[in-house]
Amino acid sequence: MISVVVIRYRVTNVLTGRTLNTHVLLLSLLLLLYNLIISFVSTYFTVMGTYLDNPVTEKVSEDMEDDTLVCGVSSMQGWRVRQEDAHFSLLDFDKNMSLFGVFDGHGGAEVARLAVEQLPSMIKNQSFNVGDYENALKNAYLDFDAYLRSKTALSRMKILAQPNDSADAGDSNDENDKHEDDINKMYGFYSGCTAVVALLVDKKKLYVANIGDSRCVVAVHGTKAIDMSKDHKPRNEPELSRIRLAGARVTFDGRINRDLNLSRAFGDYMYKQNTMLPITEQVVIALPDVQARLLNAYDGDFIVLGCDGIWDSLSSQSTVDFISNYIQEPDIKLSSICENLLSKCFSAERRSKGVDNMTCIIVKLKYEKKPQSDQKGVDPIGCKIDTLKLRVNRYGHYKSGQGKRKQNRIRNDWMNCPPIATSGIANSFVVFKTPLDYKYNSTIAFRKRFNPQMESIGLWIDLTNTTRYYDKFEIEKMECAYEKIACDGHGDLPHPKLIKLFVNKCSNFLKNNFSQYIGVHCTYGFNRTGFFVISYFVEKLHYDVASAIRHFVAARPPGIYKQNYIDELFIRYGQYSNEAPIMASKPHWIF
Repeated sequence: MISVVVIRYRVTNVLTGRTLNTHVLLLSLLLLLYNLIISFVSTYFTVMGTYLDNPVTEKVSEDMEDDTLVCGVSSMQGWRVRQEDAHFSLLDFDKNMSLFGVFDGHGGAEVARLAVEQLPSMIKNQSFNVGDYENALKNAYLDFDAYLRSKTALSRMKILAQPNDSADAGDSNDENDKHEDDINKMYGFYSGCTAVVALLVDKKKLYVANIGDSRCVVAVHGTKAIDMSKDHKPRNEPELSRIRLAGARVTFDGRINRDLNLSRAFGDYMYKQNTMLPITEQVVIALPDVQARLLNAYDGDFIVLGCDGIWDSLSSQSTVDFISNYIQEPDIKLSSICENLLSKCFSAERRSKGVDNMTCIIVKLKYEKKPQSDQKGVDPIGCKIDTLKLRVNRYGHYKSGQGKRKQNRIRNDWMNCPPIATSGIANSFVVFKTPLDYKYNSTIAFRKRFNPQMESIGLWIDLTNTTRYYDKFEIEKMECAYEKIACDGHGDLPHPKLIKLFVNKCSNFLKNNFSQYIGVHCTYGFNRTGFFVISYFVEKLHYDVASAIRHFVAARPPGIYKQNYIDELFIRYGQYSNEAPIMASKPHWIF
């Protein structure tokens, strides 16, 4: 057809005698029109071939529960000819671990269904056994994608692709069986699936691996949506560059070669045939992005996984808003919330949105009542100080020594100040007043000084504006990283650049050190320390200011006791809170 258009245009050129630039412009317009017509026709017949005249709106739902989690799931076929979604919810995946996954098939359901069968066992690999869960997920994804080309996988996919989805069927021997070469082309060659998998470790450490446009979202405090995955679309960088380097193109409609609208997926081996490139540089790849986050049961955090049938209709935040309206109702079944969500996303008319297969999983963390204030040593957000293995040397009243030097004097306020927080904060921080080293031997007996031992602290941040209290070598020799962020005290407010430095250092450390804590101190461990830690909660964990202050107060009562620090927090971050500023409370040990 292109040849006909060009020949006809050349004949017209001779008759009209247009300039060269005009010829080029008109020919380009003709070719563009041709592409538009072909794309429209292709899309029209694709849509007519993959959608029903009447939708299937029955929902398949399930609820699960154990000692730490409640989970609900629901799926619906909708307008599609077949249900190509698959999922798993494994609450007892391993000791103190749960695993959840959503797989959105395209070109058939066989790859998604095989992923449900095989991927969980592949995740329990060598990296998994040593606690490297990020690489465990990455390696499992790549291993499963390679497994798809094995004879065993091809035979199994042939069974899983059958309309009756009989998982117990054996290999058929009738004369209609296709030759193995045909099987290779059919199963996993022209078909594939997305994959979003959430691994929850110890009820609080969440690892999410994703390829494609299914999505995992965490609802922080049960209200703020945080995407734990990013959609892999051909137009997005670095996907676009990789696709082009691998020899394919992305057409104006955002599809690879006017076909696939995903840049990462299991299967789709027709786009993984460049023998000059490694498997992670093909047109379509199965290497996942992995993100990690600490969850907080006491704050009402919950997890949502869904296929693009959900996210095409609702944003992440709108989905969380919808769920949060129901999730705290007593005796509510999470599967019923999933069903209501599918109904909201579903379109009664066959149009571009709300017509796809839909699957949604909601995971809610259980928690006991928050401990009362008279329950000593219990962390209101689930982390007992005992687990930090910090030893505190209790002390009596201050007794002055003879011949002490002025620079080594310690105020009575410091002596009477509680040495360390009653609990860890958000499973991430432990805060305390500054310890003292040997220089104070002549003024304060060793047993009366505060000397923590940091068996669970991996990063120590000193916010004092002096080095006179102790030598940092004492910290580093115990294999603990030491950082000095010198910040003036005496009521001076921390500079935003120092806050940014603190937030970045903490974020980078916690990203790869879930089992360790960050120790933070200023002179007393209240005002400057509270300001920095609360700023981290607001900037990185998306707390509102009032909630962050309350968490700090619960662990280090009475919290920040200088009003100008609290006022400054609301000035800097007040957009996160609808509450009036909190009033500072003066500690009893301040004279």
